[in-house]
Amino acid sequence: IHKITSSALKFFEDHLKSPMIWQVFPRNFCEEASSLLLMILQQEGINDFKIMKGTNIEEENHYLLESEEYVIDLTAHQFNGITSPFILIEKSKYPLNKIFSLDIHEIIAFQNWSGLNPYEPKIQSIFYVDYYK
Repeated sequence: IHKITSSALKFFEDHLKSPMIWQVFPRNFCEEASSLLLMILQQEGINDFKIMKGTNIEEENHYLLESEEYVIDLTAHQFNGITSPFILIEKSKYPLNKIFSLDIHEIIAFQNWSGLNPYEPKIQSIFYVDYYK
């Protein structure tokens, strides 16, 4: 899981792009990164994680992956005071649980999100060839 996640992080840093100035990885890419990583993990037969959405008191949302024991948050370092993403951090030690603690729930319908479509060929042709070998 760590190798897949680390490879995905590098892939996202290099290939998740947006024409909007306010969306530069990792900032404002939590839904895309979490959704794509979950898709990759599931393709690799790892079905322990689910995508979670939490809300803070300013009604801002954040997305991450969660299992029974661990959190994967590849965009956590977009927030002040956090210098790196979290890969397999114990849920009890994950600091953003306290901030995005309102209306925490699993997202199930993300798989049909049309914004993921352009990345599926890149995952097949670039991620598996150049990043995750």
